[in-house]
Amino acid sequence: MSSVSDTTQPLSGHWVGKLRRRRAIIEAAYHIILKDGDAGLTMRRLALEAGVSPTTPYNLFGSKESVIRAVFDEDFANFERQYRIKAGANQLARIFDVIDFSFDAFAERPNFYIALFRTLEGGRESEVRSSEWLRTAFLTSIVEDAVAAGYVATRQKQLLAMTIVRIFRSVILEWVAAEISLADAHRQVGLGIALLLGSSVPERHQPVLAELRARYE
Repeated sequence: MSSVSDTTQPLSGHWVGKLRRRRAIIEAAYHIILKDGDAGLTMRRLALEAGVSPTTPYNLFGSKESVIRAVFDEDFANFERQYRIKAGANQLARIFDVIDFSFDAFAERPNFYIALFRTLEGGRESEVRSSEWLRTAFLTSIVEDAVAAGYVATRQKQLLAMTIVRIFRSVILEWVAAEISLADAHRQVGLGIALLLGSSVPERHQPVLAELRARYE
């Protein structure tokens, strides 16, 4: 009988090289955005800082927006891993932990996130939809846990998660446009989501929701 090791083929040198170049471009994009924002991010500069040929970023990603999307995907995956470690035990509070942990990250690297969101929103509609879907899928799993634990009563779990994402996105875009402060954005998202959840939280758990809402009042 064949084992897994018998049938698994190692990556060819071509694919290893391709993955290394892709990794170098994503890391270069991250550092450029962190240092100079989206204005400093060009495909030529990406190639230079990643140590690849000028055509390689186009060959591997196709566009600057696709590079930004790759940076977003990786940053979001890191956020999700940290969230799973740090979030509390209460399933209702875990929804608000997403908000608070997100704003902690924004406060730590505001210029990076402003540039990241601005570039994503200014890119192709497919990139915007794809990043929104990723956040909705993540939040849907958290909402499902809250429903299973009896903290939220709804059959429209994905719709609820999607609405949370849209509240988050609309307020964040105001922050990115410098229309509100980060602190005000944090407060508005928290209160908006508390208000959204108000009619879906059973009476016996309303005191928990009131405590969570008080974080933002």
